Amino acid sequence: MTRSKLAAALLAVLAPLTAVGLPVMDAVHDDHGELIMALDDDGVLHELTREGWLTVGEPCPTAGPYSLQLLKLPGYDATAFIFVIDGSGRIYQTDSTAWLELQPPPAAAEAPCRGELFNPTAGGVDTLLVDAGGALFVNEGEANWRSVEATLPGAPRDLEVFFEEATLTANPFVLADDNRLYGFVDDAWQPSETFGAAARLNRLELHVDDETGGVLLLSVDEDGRIYDNNATGELAPTDHEPCPGDAPWELKLFFVDGGFDLLCLDSAGRLYQALDGSWNQVCDPFPSIDSE
Repeated sequence: MTRSKLAAALLAVLAPLTAVGLPVMDAVHDDHGELIMALDDDGVLHELTREGWLTVGEPCPTAGPYSLQLLKLPGYDATAFIFVIDGSGRIYQTDSTAWLELQPPPAAAEAPCRGELFNPTAGGVDTLLVDAGGALFVNEGEANWRSVEATLPGAPRDLEVFFEEATLTANPFVLADDNRLYGFVDDAWQPSETFGAAARLNRLELHVDDETGGVLLLSVDEDGRIYDNNATGELAPTDHEPCPGDAPWELKLFFVDGGFDLLCLDSAGRLYQALDGSWNQVCDPFPSIDSE
């Protein structure tokens, strides 16, 4: 991991965060269609259909906080593979009916961990993991975990990884519990400056323009307000209507058909889509929560 064009994006420190459970979400969009899935705080997997959320399969056999990623692998153009990392750092793959453990967590990892998958190839998927003690681990193509001699000064709250295919470089960005955003630059964690948000921020979204190297950052605070770095280069409150529903929220930014699609998911599973500065409700809560 070396210096990259993302070093300039180390520009925001986030306000204090609470350790709360919330659902996670991911999606894939391509010529074969669209797939949106979510994993609730109980490890139950849901797929978005025309009728709303459809609960599929059995819950994840181990506890969160979870990371859910839908990835395309070379040679499987019409198939999206479902990967989950649990709170201990264990890597799963599921076909929505059974859970296959691909890799146990690092023996030295301290739960809870935050993980992210990147660089999907025919030989497997790479994984980056930061544990509660700030230790950094890398797993390449389902090989053994290796540790990196750099300790994050705090436990991770959220994690994003940008993988530069041209240089085969993974660039992790971690939202830590010392209220700072860290990027891994020159084999060390580099913090951003302090940013005084109006309320505590609890999610981070990152998109990098492949052509310009420009970085778009988004976040949502505990009151549902949306922040971005468009106006000033630093995270600042936007004029967008706050997220509706019940806190805390998951926030996901997808690049679809040449434009951005911003979704928010509340803690009950209500899904909303950003539309002209407001929100349009896409579906009702998860069936497992709605029926309780």
